[in-house]
Amino acid sequence: MGDRSAGVLWRAGHLAGEYTVLPDGCMDIIWSGERLLVAGPDTGPYVGSSPNTWSPIGFRFRPGVGPSVIGHAAHALTDVRIPAADLWPSYRVDQWTEQLCGGDDPAAALAMLCTETAYRPPPVAAAATMLGDGGSVADTADRLGITTRTLHRLSLQHFGYGPKTLARILRMQRAVALLPRADPTTVSHAVGYADYAHMFRDLTELTGRSPVTFTADQASAQ
Repeated sequence: MGDRSAGVLWRAGHLAGEYTVLPDGCMDIIWSGERLLVAGPDTGPYVGSSPNTWSPIGFRFRPGVGPSVIGHAAHALTDVRIPAADLWPSYRVDQWTEQLCGGDDPAAALAMLCTETAYRPPPVAAAATMLGDGGSVADTADRLGITTRTLHRLSLQHFGYGPKTLARILRMQRAVALLPRADPTTVSHAVGYADYAHMFRDLTELTGRSPVTFTADQASAQ
C-alpha cells in the first residue's frame, strides 16, 4: 500500500489545553517528538488535554488497515491510547525511534514506517466501502459471500467494533462533513437517517454535541 491508500499523515499544530477527537473507524500511530503512541478506534468522542504546547505528528490508517502495522487486533485497542512500548518489543520501538529522530523530516519517516507493511484484506476493504455507503449488515455480508457472523468477526478484528457500529460511525462522519454546508434536516436525509431526530440522537451520542451545536462550534473555530 502507498501512503494515499493506507491512510493520511497529519500534523496537529500547537496543541495546548483540551481537544476532542471524533470516532472515525481509524487507528493512529502518533509521534510526540519523544515517544510513539498508538490510538485505537474510538466508539465516542475522545477528549484529551495537553498541559503544555506540543506539536505531534501522526499517521491515521484508513479503517481496517491499522492492525496490519500495529500488530494487534483492533478490538483489543478500542477506546485506548497507549505507548507503543507497551505493545511492541523494545527492538521495534528503538528502530522506529531512531529513524524518527535521526533525520531532518520525522513526518516523512513516520509515513514511510507506517506504510511499509500496511495491508487491508480485500473483504475488509470492501466491507468498509459498502458500510460507509450506507449498506446494511445483511446486504454487505451477502455481497461479500460470507455470513453475518463472519462479517462481525472480521469487523471486530480490523475495525474494533461490529459492522453496525462501524456503519453508524461512518454515517456520522458523512453527516458532520455536510452540516456546515446544508441545513440539518436535509443532511439527515442525504446520509440515510430516518429523520432529523434519528440524526440528533446519533450525533449527540457519537460526538457529544447536537447537530446545531456541532455546526456552531465548527463555525466559531474557523
